[in-house]
Formats: sequence, structure tokens, C-alpha cells
Amino acid sequence: GKTYEAFQSLCKSSNGLYCAPLRILAWEIHKKLIKLNKITSLLTGQELIKKKNATHTVCTVEMTPLDRQYDCVVIDEIQMINHDTRGCAWTNVLLNLDCEEIYLCGSDNIISLVKKLADLLEDQLIIKRFERLTDLHVEENTVEWEKLKTGDCVITFSRNSIMLLKNRLERLNKRVFVIYGSLPPEIKRMQVESFNRCCAGEGSIGEADENEKAELPPSTCDKKKQTILIATDVIGMGVNINIRRIIFYSLQKFDGDRLRHLYASEVLQIAGRAGRYHHGIREPITGYVTCVYAHDLSIIKRIFKNQNDGVLDGKGLENSHSENSTFTQICGQHVGSSNDLRRNDDEGRYPNGQGSDAQLNVSQHNAHVALFGEITPSSKGNILKNSHFVDPLLFQQRERKNNTCTKAGFFPDFNMINKLKKMLEYEHKAKVELHEIMSILVDYAKLNEDYFFLTKNYNQMILIAKFLKDIKLDSETLFVYTLSPINVNDINMLTTLRTFALCHELLNFVDFFECINRDIVPTTTSAIRLDFPLSATPFNVSPGYSNHPHMGIEECLSVLELYYEIIDLYCWLHTKFPSIYTNIDS
Repeated sequence: GKTYEAFQSLCKSSNGLYCAPLRILAWEIHKKLIKLNKITSLLTGQELIKKKNATHTVCTVEMTPLDRQYDCVVIDEIQMINHDTRGCAWTNVLLNLDCEEIYLCGSDNIISLVKKLADLLEDQLIIKRFERLTDLHVEENTVEWEKLKTGDCVITFSRNSIMLLKNRLERLNKRVFVIYGSLPPEIKRMQVESFNRCCAGEGSIGEADENEKAELPPSTCDKKKQTILIATDVIGMGVNINIRRIIFYSLQKFDGDRLRHLYASEVLQIAGRAGRYHHGIREPITGYVTCVYAHDLSIIKRIFKNQNDGVLDGKGLENSHSENSTFTQICGQHVGSSNDLRRNDDEGRYPNGQGSDAQLNVSQHNAHVALFGEITPSSKGNILKNSHFVDPLLFQQRERKNNTCTKAGFFPDFNMINKLKKMLEYEHKAKVELHEIMSILVDYAKLNEDYFFLTKNYNQMILIAKFLKDIKLDSETLFVYTLSPINVNDINMLTTLRTFALCHELLNFVDFFECINRDIVPTTTSAIRLDFPLSATPFNVSPGYSNHPHMGIEECLSVLELYYEIIDLYCWLHTKFPSIYTNIDS
């Protein structure tokens, strides 16, 4: 209900902006506005579709144009402002938007922070809460694989686990679709649309349009098979999927730093995707939640039982989320400097809350906000050893009146880094490398501990800056390269980025096909044949290499995902340096 109401206001505006957390959601909103005959531009890290005389703009948060005025703005998943790495993007947009009415859609655990920011900006805050439109029940018993039904969604948190489950369910004659983090967004969208179509049937809510139907083989929606979705927590980020029941295969995920249990808010966010309301359906849709293992189901039951009072069995598990959603809207005019260099459209896995939103009104607002004080990292929760279970249960702490743990992520833009660079070089009479400047800034920056924390994206940025330190590009250009949407733990991606940057320096032009050997992945009209073993570094393989051992589908997918990441990186760099990265149409 909350996002729907915000979207209606957006449609009525003559100059509207929608800020999405993910590309796949941006595509969905863009498609809806086009169907409503709105002239709409689409801006993501990898594609720029700018329409002349556009009345609406849809973008990922990091790509938000802050150099213009809007009548209405919708910022989705505002609780991401507290995210460890991407939070700074939401903070930057919220503080610098020039708009009369801003809708913040997200979880109600962020309301206290929004209130503080509203006071800081001298804005008027209006809070609207929305109750869930359909019932959501936790089932009494665990589920057996043989008894899965159409509309069921199994949640697990690794690609290997997804593929193993997919093979297992297909042996049970189930039709299986999959969604996971490293799957290309275009494929995620096709999987969602295919799943919706098979679940809804012809002419029902969620059916794909004529163009999308043409992409599906005739046998895709054989009604004799049960249709199952296997997904990670990426489904919790607002994408419309016709899920009847959420089934947790695991309550543990690797968050980039460690293997941990889900936060209670993450459980509620994911579980809330079951039985979502579809406009046009008269009968209420009840959603169901269960698990594969009894131990996990008992935890789910306790979380749902105590989500209102925030305490689990009196043993200290605290949860700041309620069953209701909240709606926040911001009215007024924000004045501030635009950060032209923003974080990439990262589609990693994020800690999310349960649905809520907010509204602010700016009567007057200082152009400069004090951002200095002691650095205080965002609290991510504590580990509780429960007497009934061996595993630790990770939870979010309840916000206390005088000690609020929820803060807004912040990271300095290039202007601040460049000022520090000039100061240091003037003082030491020597050139200071970009990675050294960023390290100094991280060590000595002081943030107002009541409002902000320094996001951890600096780890990746400093690593990339060190990797490119001998490349003779100006500091601002290198800073853009540090924002590249790559997995820095993958040496192939780091090597690719360095190759691109070297071509940028030496040739002032980056030819994709000169940097990447076209013969590595020979293609035919019927299949893709991989001419190198998975363990090989693809960029050093000779075109004539062949006769490798047979590769399984999982290995094949890994390689194809790698190549997609490389192409995706090139597209992202094209949006930043269009005159340098010119192979985009090839």
C-alpha cells in the first residue's frame, strides 16, 4: 500500500523522480510509467536512456540527478540509508534533493533517524503507517520437498545451494526458476516474469506482456508441473513476484565479511513477500511462511510472535520492527551541493527492514550541514546465545531513547578529497597518492555521531586506488575508477579494470575487443563452447586452446557470469566516460 500511494502521487506530478535500490526495480517502474504514457528517462549505472521533454525520471539511487528541481520524488527502501556500504548514496540524495514533496518508502525502524534529519534540515515530517493488506501466517509444520506447490519460493543464500536444490526439485518433476545476486539483472527479470506468468496463468495479474511471452518456449508453463522459485534475499527489495509461500531453507547468509544468522528484520522483510496484494484481485491473498528444518521454524515463530513488543522470550532478542508499515513523505525545498560522483549501482545483499515510509517539509534549510564529531560505526546488532538452541541468533538492538544506534551512512565526495589532497601536498611539498589521501581521510575524519557513520565502501575504494596507483590519470578520473562495480576479491575483474584504465591513459580510448580476447568464448547459433578450463586466467589464454575436460553447467554459468560482469563494467564506465568507452553499441 505504501509504495502504491507514493507511485500514484508520482504519476500525478508534472516533474517526478523515482529512486530505486536496484536496476531490476528501476526497470519495473520505468515500464509502468511508459505504459501510463509518461515520457520517462531511465538512468542506471550501466544505461542512460534520456528522453527529450521527459516528465519523469527513474534511476538507481547512486545515479540520482541532483542538479535539477522536482515536484515529487519517491525514494524507495529508505532504510538502506543505514547500510554499511551503500548508505552514503541514500544520505547524499536525501540531503541534497531540490524538491517540494519527497516520499520515503521503507521500514519503520528508520523513523527516528528520519525525524532527526528532518530537524537538522528544518523540515516538516509527516508519518503515515500502512497495515499489510493481506494476511501472513507462519505454518505449524516444516515442508517436504515432494509437497511443494505452485507459487512456493525457497530461500537460500548461495548459488551452489540454489543449483543443488534446482536439480533436486527438477528430479521431482517441478518447474524451477532461480534468482540470485550474481545473476545478470536482465536474466533475473526474465525469471521473475516467467515465474509470474506460470503462477498466474493466462490473462491474470502478473502475466508477461506479448513481447515477453514470445521469449518463453511454448512448454515453459505446462500446467501439469508445479512452479517453484528458488531465490536469495534479493527478492525482498520490492520487486513484484507472485509468491504464495516463503520457505526458508537456511537462516544463515554470508554478508561479505562473515557467515551470520539473519536479522529479525531481514526475516520479516523476506517473509513479507508472500501473498502480496495485487490491485485488481477481489479476493484476499493469504501468504504463508515456513522452513525446511524444525530448528529454523521455531525461530521464525518466535520472531513473528514477538515482533510487536520487540523481545524474544524475555532473553533479550530485540527487534525494532512492527507488523505495520510506515509511510514518510517530505514536503519543501532542499538546497545543497550536488555530488556528481556517486557510488555504483551495486546489487549485493543488504540488511533490510520491514515495510514503512516517511514525509518532510522544508521551510528553511542550511546549505552546509556540520559533519564533524567522533566517528561512530553503525551498530549491526549483538549475538545472543539462546538456551534452547546451539546456534547464535543475530539480532538488531532496539533503539533506546538516549542511545539510538541507527545512523545515516556518509562518505566524502571528490571535492572534499581534492581539498585534502591540495592541503597535504602544500604542506609536504610532494605529490600524495589518491589511496594515501583516502586512507588519511578515513583515519582522521570526524563525523557528527548523532547522525552519521562512515560507510565501509572505502575499503574497496582504497584497494582499487592502490591497484591503479601507477596509472597516470588525474585524481578525479582515478576516483571514478575506485567506484567501479566489481568484486575486488576476483583477480580477473581487477585485472580487467586495470587493463581498461591503462588503455584510458595510453590511448585515450578503450576498445573492448582489443582488451578482451574475442576468441576465448567462441559462439555458434546453437550453443556456447568454452575454450579454456575454469581455473585458467581468461585474459592469457591463446585462441587455439581447446580439448579441455567437460565443464558442468555450474562451471559454465560461473564463466558466463564473469563475462557479463566484464561487459557490465564496460557499460558502467561508458556512462562515466562516453568519449573513451565507445564500443557500447557493439
